[in-house]
Amino acid sequence: MASITTNGVVLQVPYAIIGNVRLNRAWTLAILGANGQLRVFSLSNTTPTQFSPFVYVGDIITFSVLAPCNDAAAAAYDLVAVNFTTGVTSTFATVAFSQKWQTKIVTTISAINASSGAPTYTTAWA
Repeated sequence: MASITTNGVVLQVPYAIIGNVRLNRAWTLAILGANGQLRVFSLSNTTPTQFSPFVYVGDIITFSVLAPCNDAAAAAYDLVAVNFTTGVTSTFATVAFSQKWQTKIVTTISAINASSGAPTYTTAWA
């Protein structure tokens, strides 16, 4: 797998970015990497936050809320594609709840296009 260095950090390519987490309730986002590494982020107040963790092919993203979501289409976060030819980032998809009263979204990254950065993923809800 190739890599690039950004601000002194070596990143494997291709990768996608989780961006624009925007649910106004306490949440936890866990990324189980294909390499077995677990990264966990949480916010216990109701202020949305901006952070941009990287995700790779094989990663499993679990987004959980403490209280069930009462909006059938509430957006949780964006999957951001990184074009490795131009360096341009763009929102590829918005991951959202699919029914009222759900508390978890599990997204698996199965592929990332090496040039456009477009991720291929599956999503399950609970």
